Amino acid sequence: MIPCVTAVDQFNIQAASGIMSITGAPDTAPVRTGAPIMDYATGLSAAFAISAAIIQRNATGQGQFIDVSMLDTALYLMSSTVTDYLTSGNIPKPKGNSASSGIPTSGNFQTRGGILSLGINEEHQFHRFAQAVERPDLLTDKRYSSFAARQENADSIINEVSKILLSRSAEEWEDILISNGVPAARVNTLPEILNSKQVRQRNLLKTFDTIEGLDGSVTVVKAPFKYAGDNGPRLDSPPPKIGQDTVDILEKAGYTRQQIAALRETNIVA
Repeated sequence: MIPCVTAVDQFNIQAASGIMSITGAPDTAPVRTGAPIMDYATGLSAAFAISAAIIQRNATGQGQFIDVSMLDTALYLMSSTVTDYLTSGNIPKPKGNSASSGIPTSGNFQTRGGILSLGINEEHQFHRFAQAVERPDLLTDKRYSSFAARQENADSIINEVSKILLSRSAEEWEDILISNGVPAARVNTLPEILNSKQVRQRNLLKTFDTIEGLDGSVTVVKAPFKYAGDNGPRLDSPPPKIGQDTVDILEKAGYTRQQIAALRETNIVA
């Protein structure tokens, strides 16, 4: 039974929705995701719903009551997994760092230094991989010469790829493979990606140097999209304190000062 409430801990939603049951390795699942994805994904769902409702209002003059569910959002995040189960009847299981597709040349591999993620799902990508790692024999070996053959000899090709990648670091392989059109990425820590050239160029972070009541600066993440011709959404003020904007928001919603005071006295709002 799923409790019908207005606010649920996002970890519990991960558990209730099934996301947790397929996250982690077979011997460690169920595991929650490292970031609170349900909080943020539900917020994105709400933002999309609001945008769509505004477009409809502008076209028809009719407003909408918006109903956003954390459980619905969780299932939406698992759309392909849900469809696969309802079509095939196969109950999904945790696969650790192996690709959800089951393709042996996709997943995480240990290198001489660090871990490398590969996404070799298509035939031309495997050909480019063989050329990039200077192993043309992989393309003529009957065990690996076709997609079906590699699936049939999954353990063997995984072993071959693993041995090849141990000859260099993840950072070296990332440069080599990407330059040859092979989907690859080394597993970064958060400090590494935040200090990366890509994040700096995207101007994704905003730092507020002075915040009332706080000793030190605060850096936050901006909206993950931009518009042509400008720098996209702005952040003009730091995160507010609890209750800082309560009066302003409720007054704009039509509440009087007396009604707001009553709500605060009963701890309904901060």
